[in-house]
Amino acid sequence: MHGRHSFTFGGTYQWLQFNQSVSDSASKPVSFTYKNTTTAGYNSKGQIIPTSGFSYASFLLGAVDSTSLYIQNFSTLGARYKAFSPYVQDDYKVTKNLTLNLGLRWDLYTPFTEAQNRWSGFSPTVINPATNTPGAVIYMGSGNGACNCHTTVNTWYKNLGPRVGFAYHATPRDVVRGAFDIMYTHSGGVGGSSGGNYNGTGQTGLTVSAPFADSGQGGQPAFYLNPAFGNTSIPTYSTALNPTATANAGNYLVNGVAPTASGISYADPYLSGRAPYTESWNFGIQHLLTNNLTLSVDYAANQAHFLVAGLRGYYNNQMAPQYQVLGTLLKQLPGNVDNTTHKTYLQEAQAILPGIALPYANYGGSSATIGQMLKPFPQYSGVTDTWGDVGNSNYNALQISLAQRPWHGLSYTLNYTYAKTIDDISGSRSGYAIPNNVIDGGHGTVEANRIDRTVSSSNIPNNLRIFGVYSLPFGSGRQFGANNAWVRALAGGWRLSFIVTKISGGPLSISGRSCQTPGSCYPSYNTTHSGPVRINGGYGKGVTATTFGSVKYIDASAFVATPGNGGYNFGNADRNAPYNLYNTGNYNLDGGVRREFPIFERVHFIFQADALNVTNHTQFGGLGVSLASGSFGSLSKQGNSSRDWQFAGKLNF
Repeated sequence: MHGRHSFTFGGTYQWLQFNQSVSDSASKPVSFTYKNTTTAGYNSKGQIIPTSGFSYASFLLGAVDSTSLYIQNFSTLGARYKAFSPYVQDDYKVTKNLTLNLGLRWDLYTPFTEAQNRWSGFSPTVINPATNTPGAVIYMGSGNGACNCHTTVNTWYKNLGPRVGFAYHATPRDVVRGAFDIMYTHSGGVGGSSGGNYNGTGQTGLTVSAPFADSGQGGQPAFYLNPAFGNTSIPTYSTALNPTATANAGNYLVNGVAPTASGISYADPYLSGRAPYTESWNFGIQHLLTNNLTLSVDYAANQAHFLVAGLRGYYNNQMAPQYQVLGTLLKQLPGNVDNTTHKTYLQEAQAILPGIALPYANYGGSSATIGQMLKPFPQYSGVTDTWGDVGNSNYNALQISLAQRPWHGLSYTLNYTYAKTIDDISGSRSGYAIPNNVIDGGHGTVEANRIDRTVSSSNIPNNLRIFGVYSLPFGSGRQFGANNAWVRALAGGWRLSFIVTKISGGPLSISGRSCQTPGSCYPSYNTTHSGPVRINGGYGKGVTATTFGSVKYIDASAFVATPGNGGYNFGNADRNAPYNLYNTGNYNLDGGVRREFPIFERVHFIFQADALNVTNHTQFGGLGVSLASGSFGSLSKQGNSSRDWQFAGKLNF
């Protein structure tokens, strides 16, 4: 304390550990697959009869069709995070009517490390020896192929969180309040429950997976576990680790054979060290209408950044959208010849987009398509952007509260919120800006993910809740019947309670059909459609048990289910609430009655009865939102419970 100031100093230091593994031993439990084809019969042409044979018979013979072994040279991984958060706060009494709350907090969150550097990652700049192109595996620790570091993620030192608030007693009946703050939290590469929280970007090259599969010829199994066939163990396999830069790489030819490409995980040096943060602000007025009735009107808002969401095309190994114009050519092998034009598919693609070429000289393999070669890192089947969290959201709300303190036995609270939430954290259709020529309608975006910034899936525009208690005015100490024994015995002491809820439905997200684009599949707006999109009245209006699933409430003809160019164009419908379509809302009334009966001085019996969904209102749900389904626009279930009575009695002594 110092004059009008009340200072508080403090802080926390956390040493966070998360010890876990996919297997707490040198390997995972082994499972064996048995198929009927191993014991199937053959037709006159020597072909297997697929409907014959029994999997159980194969099991009895020990004929293993397929299995795999997962080997690791460690048991439990040890994730390590540290957090240091000092703060200072001052409650400053400026005048008798004005108080300021001032504070500052610094959150230093160190990024993920593993106790013994048992993790690997992906570098988009290191040259891969197998393809001589950028993109290779790197390893934590020291030595050949290692980064000589514990992590490739940079520590962010600027997580400063100011807190500013005030309360001003403007008049005897009015108080004005406001506040602003910035708050950080653990997530992504600095902890929390998001992806990679215990194993980082994985252990590629530090584990061994040995597969065993049948030859695919004549129903021969991978091997037998049967002494009658001279074998009682799994065939020989190697447990040697392969911590090289080429681990998981494929789609390149070595002596005419291409290794199978697998996925890899990437930790962005900048984004992985950024903690999600929220900027929040509010301003409100509280007015005393009567001595027992208070009205509060507030504006509350926030915006958040670095949320676990978003899609970054390049670092997700996503093909850039301008190549979507190639259509079905994307699925063809570049060296194969089109029997119609007698040209290679690569030549046909080059006629549409001059300048495209094989990514490296030895590009090839059964998965080495034109679409694969146009990805940033064609030597990998995919890249997981583990902590590339670029999601954003904002929230704005008008909040009204009316609070009645006990008055003649009645107390209640009314809360109403009118709000809007906008984000870009789910359902992304592309991690790049989308050119005009590959989206229906011809209006693309100049910024990645901008097209999918719209009202949030959790956006609830209207939310009204009223709850209260009413003590009946009969009996001792009440308005009526205080001196009448019969009134006291029959009507005294009863209390009624209620909860009323009325909320809007959330926005609908309509999914398209047969999209050939990399992200979420959205339809396009049908520019020739006329008339309402919402049809047949309110959700559930006029339905019976026999017509429940057949009445359509959304006109499917308002959309083009499959975007142009055979689905290779992007659909242009909004991610959420196209045509301002929202799901079913709901209202509900719960009620209760309670009375306490005195038996002796210290013994009381309490009776209580509660009714949930007093009006037995049916909340319809299961609205079909997929244009690929025949149930689009129709309801399929009841979304709430029917009226439910609950009775209780207890003895207090």
